[in-house]
Amino acid sequence: MTGKIYLYLILLVIIGSIALIAVGNLRSEQSTSTSTKTDEVVLYVGEGCPHCKSVEDFLASHSEIGKTLKIEQKEVYENQSNAQELTDRAQSCKLETRNGVAVPFLYFKGECVTGDQPIIDYLTKKTKV
Repeated sequence: MTGKIYLYLILLVIIGSIALIAVGNLRSEQSTSTSTKTDEVVLYVGEGCPHCKSVEDFLASHSEIGKTLKIEQKEVYENQSNAQELTDRAQSCKLETRNGVAVPFLYFKGECVTGDQPIIDYLTKKTKV
């Protein structure tokens, strides 16, 4: 009888260990997928920024770009969370951030593009408009 209990305890420990490992791997995959999304297109802008307005006007006049790429705009002058995200993205692209990061700033698939005309050129090339 004691042998059976011992065997059941061993099986229980093994099954529990496998379950814990599986849950840990699942959590790790979930946190990786949410923190390193590389397929998102984000355009960081500042309220009142004339260069940002140029990119926004370009996107408005080329609505077909929105059919190819889903571009999320994030304002950084008033939203500190967006500003920090912009800084983090710039650092991931090995850009200097000590004096801030200029907008407009586009992040796409791990690439960073700054400036209105470079962003317009980049989007034109990517979407072939």
